[in-house]
Amino acid sequence: LRDTIADRLRASILDGQLRPGDRIVELTVAAQLGVSRAPLREALWQLAKEGLVRFVPNRGAFVADLSEDDIRDIFDVRTALEIKAALRIHDRADPVDLATLDACCARLEAAGARRDMRAFAAADMEYHRTIWRLSRNPLIEDILAGVSARFFGYGLIRDLPKAQVYEFDRVVAEHRRIVELIAKGPRAKLVAGLEQAFAHFRDYSLERFTAARRTDG
Repeated sequence: LRDTIADRLRASILDGQLRPGDRIVELTVAAQLGVSRAPLREALWQLAKEGLVRFVPNRGAFVADLSEDDIRDIFDVRTALEIKAALRIHDRADPVDLATLDACCARLEAAGARRDMRAFAAADMEYHRTIWRLSRNPLIEDILAGVSARFFGYGLIRDLPKAQVYEFDRVVAEHRRIVELIAKGPRAKLVAGLEQAFAHFRDYSLERFTAARRTDG
């Protein structure tokens, strides 16, 4: 039941019936779906893990929304910690780890070639989670997972309706370049390359998301 409710709410969020920033009133939604609040709350927590919903203390659940400051703050943290994670993979130079990361990038490339935004968003999140996991530092992984969930969920909400204009090829090329730098680049070049890549990711996110916010207005 939890999964069924989550599927229906996810569809409502991604097709725009529930907009970024909308409050999800549990009593109303439970009545609409003909369910009790317990499985609804479980479904909302599942969507929160996906970054599509956020809980605000004493106020309830809301569809994910991000301000420009939120995006900049998220990328500040991601840049610093993901560079540390990438350096740990680079220094270890484990062939299995490098092959795992290469396979993640291949899945991202395949989704980009199909222009499949849902699959692309999932592959993008998997790619970065793999970098965090392969760092072998659980704190880096936990912090980045917590910081990044809302970003990836909000990104899918915003990008899905405009997948036809998303720059898949450019984003894929940046991700492939990161893999190459982790595998082969000297440390200084890896750091500089990741700083540049994350600056590009941040700026492109701001460009897309602020445009979407103006459209909402």
